[in-house]
This record gives sequence, C-alpha cells and structure tokens, in this order.
Amino acid sequence: MTNDFLQKDRELFEDNYTCWWCGVSHANCGHHCMGRGSKNDDAESSILNYIPLNNFDCHINNGKLSWKQVKIQLLKKTWEYLKYKKQYQLKEKDKKFILKNKKYYVNICSNEVTKILEELKKPEKFKN
Repeated sequence: MTNDFLQKDRELFEDNYTCWWCGVSHANCGHHCMGRGSKNDDAESSILNYIPLNNFDCHINNGKLSWKQVKIQLLKKTWEYLKYKKQYQLKEKDKKFILKNKKYYVNICSNEVTKILEELKKPEKFKN
C-alpha cells in the first residue's frame, strides 16, 4: 500500500482512544481520511490525513465517511488535536496536503491555513 503513516507520526495518537466518528473510547486503528493517493505524491502520508476510528464498528461499510461535510469534520478534529493538544509543527508534506485539499481546509481553519496556502502557491517553494 502507498503512503503509510510514519511510526513516529502515528505515535502522536498513542494516548487517544476516542473514535473520531462516534466519540466512543474504542478507536483501534488510524485511517486515511482523504485516501492514500499515489506513489508519486507523499501528501496523503501527512499525519493531517490520519483519523482514529474503530475499524469494524465505524469504518468498514460506512459510506458516510466519503461525504464532504463529514471529511471536513474529521479533518478538523485531527487538526485541532495535533495543534492544540500536541503542539504539532507542520512539515512540508503537511503543507502539500493542505494545499491539495484546500477546499476542505478553508472550512476548517483560520488565517494560519490561509497563510500556508498563500506561501505554497509561490513557485519557488516547489523548486528542487
């Protein structure tokens, strides 16, 4: 599978047992909210794409997880958890993930995200 989460990133959630879907303390795995993407782009491996869920009760056969408004709510929970509880500092792949999914993040976050989006639009950020 492509774009697995790094172990050190998953460890940010090791003290969280709350399922982002139902709020019950039974989360037993982390899933990609926006999918895994492709081998050519590591943006989906961003920890911002991580959502703790109970695999059998809340993830499997839950078509509502693909609804735009649900994705916004789940991404917002992860954003707030990382920013406020873990004081997480964004990495370049996180910024790429935000840019790739800006239609969701404009509904989630503040001026900080808008600033990141503007910064990433500058062509020099993507030069090798």
